[in-house]
Amino acid sequence: LTADVGTANGTAQAIANRSAGRPTAVLLGLWPGDEPRLDFVSYFRYVRPPTGVVVRVPPHHREVVERVYAQFEVAVTVAADERPDPVGSLTVTPHPEYRHVFLRAERIGADTADQLAAAAAAVRDDPGLEAAYLHLPLSSPGAIHLCEAAERLGFSFAGVGPAYLSAGDALLLQWLKHPPGPLAGRIRHPFARELAAHVFRERERVSS
Repeated sequence: LTADVGTANGTAQAIANRSAGRPTAVLLGLWPGDEPRLDFVSYFRYVRPPTGVVVRVPPHHREVVERVYAQFEVAVTVAADERPDPVGSLTVTPHPEYRHVFLRAERIGADTADQLAAAAAAVRDDPGLEAAYLHLPLSSPGAIHLCEAAERLGFSFAGVGPAYLSAGDALLLQWLKHPPGPLAGRIRHPFARELAAHVFRERERVSS
């Protein structure tokens, strides 16, 4: 079960922090608003938590990903990347009312990085879109390569999306057309603040 809570809404954050949910992502600019766009913390609660998960992530994200799962006492096995199948599947779902688009790599293939580059170029050229959010399967062969390819396109770390894809859990990356401002409001959950710090460090790294 997932809930996205606005960083400007202290009351909603207080309620979320008293719930069984735990923060798993910080989504910059998810909704339009007065400049800058509105930011959210994603909270997740397992109905039946797994005993363990396999993840394929670049070294610079491994510690924070492991800490996300540690909140749920889920063991993490970090696997080396492998060659994916030749053909992948990337779905593009625009939400014009929010001026953003979701990109979901339901299946990673050798062609997915090229599909993503084409989709990212289309987003950049669309005056009606200001943000893009990429979901890539954490455990799939090719996940590390695709994450690094996305970062070269300007996507940066957002967090983890448990059960976000049909293939299982997702690594969440995000791209904003305009630089984000300081987080609106105050993030109250201690680990969510640490997640936000990693999110901003990574955005600065990929933008440099």
